[in-house]
Amino acid sequence: MGYGLVLVGLGFSFRAMGRFRQAHTTLDPHGSVSAIVTEGPYRISRNPIYLGLLCTLIGLPLVLGTFWGAVLSPVFIITMNQLVIKHEEAYLEGKFKDVYTNYKSRVRRWL
Repeated sequence: MGYGLVLVGLGFSFRAMGRFRQAHTTLDPHGSVSAIVTEGPYRISRNPIYLGLLCTLIGLPLVLGTFWGAVLSPVFIITMNQLVIKHEEAYLEGKFKDVYTNYKSRVRRWL
């Protein structure tokens, strides 16, 4: 199960990063975003890179025979929501207005 979560997590993250490259926009959340990406994994999650990291955070310790990733996952989610995602969403809403607001109403933050 751990290997599966790691593979799914890494695959999801790399696919999402590839969509950014195809859209010719930045992965840097502090950079100047030039487009909203809504295809590929972004159809089911507004934050597929973070979701992939979460899967890896849970899966890697399972591979090693521990459960600390499952214990830390709520901390990761809360931290990402408060310190990263909240600011990214405010930036995207300010820059893309209704386009991002409509996307946000259709696609969940995590899953």
